[in-house]
Amino acid sequence: MKKISKLCILSILISVIGFYSNQIIVHAEDNIYDDDFILDDTYTTSLIYTPNNTAVTAWHYIDDYTTYEKERLQYCYERDYNVVGISLPTSKYNCHSYAFYSQDTENNDCWISDPTPYISDKSYIEISEPISGDIIAYFDDMDTTTSSDDDWIHSGIISEVLTGTSNNVCGNSNLVNIISKWGQYGLFSHRGDECIYTTTYGGAADYVKYYRRHYHNYSMTYYTSRTHIMTCECGNKQGFEEYHAISQSDANDGNRTAVCLGCNALLNLNIDYAIVFSTKNEITENGSYMVDGIIVIVPADLEAYLNGTLMFNYNDGEVE
Repeated sequence: MKKISKLCILSILISVIGFYSNQIIVHAEDNIYDDDFILDDTYTTSLIYTPNNTAVTAWHYIDDYTTYEKERLQYCYERDYNVVGISLPTSKYNCHSYAFYSQDTENNDCWISDPTPYISDKSYIEISEPISGDIIAYFDDMDTTTSSDDDWIHSGIISEVLTGTSNNVCGNSNLVNIISKWGQYGLFSHRGDECIYTTTYGGAADYVKYYRRHYHNYSMTYYTSRTHIMTCECGNKQGFEEYHAISQSDANDGNRTAVCLGCNALLNLNIDYAIVFSTKNEITENGSYMVDGIIVIVPADLEAYLNGTLMFNYNDGEVE
């Protein structure tokens, strides 16, 4: 039997140690997370605007990950979570900014901490049956019985609506696929309940809401017993109140109701409803007049009223 020299054995040991050392180094790199790459939190601020022109404060962070750090972080998140990476990690924008402000991942440099102005000014309205393109919002109810202190912790855009039943993990979020930005980390495609913000991965979100871009559509709507105003279906109002108006033919004795020419509401013309004036109070040159805050349009004024050119002459004291 041929003897193996000590030098040969030493060489083999060095090779084995070197091999496993390399494996350990690779394994360590595979588990890089946020504690390994620290970003400077220096930022500037500016104002951006909702579609309905409400100001929103945006943060612009100066520091960002290197290309190497972005790739390593993305690799870890794709490996450890049930997600598909869409865009690499960056501190330039966050989930709310991506969902409500801009999906341009190359040029979006806005970080939004509070997206509520997009809801309060009716740029977006809450809906119950989402479709692709709607926004999903994740909330933590803070273990209280009121919603006023609930924390809005995440937002995403729905890419697909799924069939099935709710698994009760953060509401029915398992019934949608979404695209969302995870803080300063990557932009991912994933099922709604499978993200770091739900209890699936230890997050705090326990229910969701859905929002859709809203475009105001105004029409003249009954407002008070005397007036109507331009109103959107969302409840938003535009312009000023205007008096109800009816045709003179509907103001004959005996008629108890009449349809308003402005808002099409059925008005109460009962004389017991506190008629304000005992005589006609003419408010146009052709003799249209006002009764109980309701304008009665004579035939000669009807066309001008309908096209918005009729001029009224109100005297002080005519309206209570």
